[in-house]
Amino acid sequence: MIGKGVEYMDDFASVWGRVTGTQQPEHETMVLQRWIRDKMDSIHAYTGIMQAPLPPNVRDTLKRILREEQRQLKRLRTMQYLRLAADDLPEWKEEQQKKPLMQCLRERYNAEIAQGESFRRNSACRQDLAAISLRLAEEEDSHAAILRRLIESLL
Repeated sequence: MIGKGVEYMDDFASVWGRVTGTQQPEHETMVLQRWIRDKMDSIHAYTGIMQAPLPPNVRDTLKRILREEQRQLKRLRTMQYLRLAADDLPEWKEEQQKKPLMQCLRERYNAEIAQGESFRRNSACRQDLAAISLRLAEEEDSHAAILRRLIESLL
């Protein structure tokens, strides 16, 4: 019974924070876990897209972005390990559907924009993680610009 009351109060605090606009900043470990999950989703999405037949210039561009996404994941996992002495990765469920290339590129463009914005919202982070998140935000902006140019070239 006590456990249920605690859950209820956590839910109440969350709802009350949204209603009053006084939400507490997300805890740093939760931020890291969310960023790691987003990076894993990006890596799996790019890997899925590259399994389709693609023009060589598209494949090369997506490979470069994929390598950068993998490097970003490694940075985030390092920060997680330094803070928690754990490197537990969230499970990823394969839900890759066959979609047209342009739709996949548009989805990745929107995801890169969203991840860049997420990296900029780092008020709960210590200085070292905040510095990394700003660098990652710049890289996400770069990925979005590359994808935009790629889409332009294919239209």
